[in-house]
Amino acid sequence: MTCGLSGLVSGLCRGKRRVACAVTYVLTNGGVVLWAWELEPPAAILYDVFLASMLFLLLPQPTLRKLGVWLAPELTGPVDLRAQKLVQDKLEATAQAFRSLGDSLRGAFRAPQNDNDVSSVFDRAANRVCRSCTLRGRCWKQEYTTTFNALNDATAAMVERGRAEAGDFPRHFADRCLHFPAFLTAVNVELTALFYRRQYNARVRESRLAVCRQYAQLSDLLGTAAAELSRELVPDLVGDRRVRQKTAELGLDIRTAVFRDSRGLLRVEAEGPGCRELTRPSRMADLSQMLGVPLRVEREGEDALSLLQQEPLMAVAGVAARKKSGETVSGDAGTYFKRWDGKLYVLLCDGMGSGPEANRESTLAVRLIEQFLQAGVEASQALATLSSALALRGEETGGFTTVDLLQVDLFTGEGTLFKMGAAPTYVRKREGVQRLSGTSFPAGLGEGESRPMDQFPLRLGPGDTVLMVSDGVCAAGEDGWLREKLEGFDGSSPKDLARELITQGPAEAADDRTALVIRIETRT
Repeated sequence: MTCGLSGLVSGLCRGKRRVACAVTYVLTNGGVVLWAWELEPPAAILYDVFLASMLFLLLPQPTLRKLGVWLAPELTGPVDLRAQKLVQDKLEATAQAFRSLGDSLRGAFRAPQNDNDVSSVFDRAANRVCRSCTLRGRCWKQEYTTTFNALNDATAAMVERGRAEAGDFPRHFADRCLHFPAFLTAVNVELTALFYRRQYNARVRESRLAVCRQYAQLSDLLGTAAAELSRELVPDLVGDRRVRQKTAELGLDIRTAVFRDSRGLLRVEAEGPGCRELTRPSRMADLSQMLGVPLRVEREGEDALSLLQQEPLMAVAGVAARKKSGETVSGDAGTYFKRWDGKLYVLLCDGMGSGPEANRESTLAVRLIEQFLQAGVEASQALATLSSALALRGEETGGFTTVDLLQVDLFTGEGTLFKMGAAPTYVRKREGVQRLSGTSFPAGLGEGESRPMDQFPLRLGPGDTVLMVSDGVCAAGEDGWLREKLEGFDGSSPKDLARELITQGPAEAADDRTALVIRIETRT
């Protein structure tokens, strides 16, 4: 009891000088002994306290820090995930609600009641012209079959042409009709109205389906977010103890936590005023050696630090572009970046046409896709959402853009190439050059489920090169010269290769030109 009470009171001196802590410990112990003197406590306890205090004062500070870390209790129980589970359940419930809403709307939307049958054209025209005609009974009652066959014979030609002409109708019908010119005019008026109704109904139907798809995509995004929450970060107790020992040895007032994600990759989180000290190259090297994996700085704040396991692969990029002759800006736009989870994204978009309008469309697509990907959205979901949004936007602006997206996991080399109406992509490996060409529509054009985006699985390793180009680089698909240059690429400078492809391409490729070269290498 005497030693325990003395230690408790001495703990109040944490962060102060060691002399004050030792004096507090000795005085508290002496006071307790005097208070319990009637119980005849052993006098040797006073000598033990004195010797312990002297040893405490004589030990070096780094040794005391290590002892403090070794004697600190470990986290042995599971992390309380109740709050995380609550958020996950709410996200899953919200996702299901949006999906149910989309399904209910899809079932509730019915085809418009407007009559879209071609026969309605003649019915409406007859109501306008034949109502007051003296031959109405003969044409539409007594000789109904003859009239019906005559109108039926004229239908195919006038629908194909988009306008009825006198020659489309049989001669006997035109000669018998007392108001044939007026009837022909009325038929053309009603035929034009029919085409407008069909166009309107198609737009309404597509807009409603787009709303349903948007709800389904939103449901998928929320479901993915809920699934991410279910992937628990597993504490690495051994690594956490090693990091705490290292920070204690350095005298840094830092709270640390070491975890491994669902892929087994290491993550270190630190908080405290000494976090900046850990970002020094020598400190990073020590931590990497101590934990057995290379580390990199992911996020650095004033009093916070996130370290992630470094990827074994890296990418060297080269980009070159040239706008179309006579234009002030290029209609192509692109970017490349590495996400926090070690995935590399290379994006190239080509807006419809060239000039400022095409540049506006492609730049918007690049910005939106990058925002989705940086937020952790899966690439396929990001592209599907973008295509739906551009389709709705295109009803007013009439624009669309091609999308070429490369995704590569720099931990494994596994990747996927996504294409939406984009020009062919070329992959050079040891076996040779492979040409990847898709058949899907550009983003915002023909949006729906009839022709999904093209996806090509890839496995890249050190020395492999990927070339992404806009359609202005190769004229009419003549890419033999391009494949030869990529085949002969020595890997020294992707930027020089991209510049060479842009400047030395065929002169007849009169469009915006962009070449983006990515070479995978081992990180050193």
